[in-house]
Amino acid sequence: MLSGREVTTMQYVFVLSSDRKPLDPCHPARARRLLKRGRAAVFRRHPFTIILKDRMAAESATHRYRLKIDPGSCTTGLAIVCEDTGRVVWTAEIRHRGHEAQGKRRKLRPKTWVKRLLRYVPITTISLKAESPIATWLEKRADWKKVYQDELAA
Repeated sequence: MLSGREVTTMQYVFVLSSDRKPLDPCHPARARRLLKRGRAAVFRRHPFTIILKDRMAAESATHRYRLKIDPGSCTTGLAIVCEDTGRVVWTAEIRHRGHEAQGKRRKLRPKTWVKRLLRYVPITTISLKAESPIATWLEKRADWKKVYQDELAA
């Protein structure tokens, strides 16, 4: 752990051949040089992808890559890793909306469950009256029935 600093990886630039087949990702500095010299053009801005003007897929050697997914409760992590070297080429996080939406809905919901809890007779007072567990259970059930009857009558 690096004392309070976030650990980030280099985001490599995705590269397409002139016939739109994927090639190996390159370093951002190399992509800048290719764009500056006119050998490439921006194909997509996010994720940043360039397309080479003078290179076909058949002329290039490519490596195997693997997409790794780390599902989490709040965010899902994505990573593209080169299988040969184990080098992380690209990372991303997808934040789930579920927790935010649940929190907003929870605030809007009425607090009726607290009112319901306060209506019932505490179990400790019921269990102090009884001598045996069976009697306690019967008394508690009778008290709950009274509560429900009173609730339905009102």
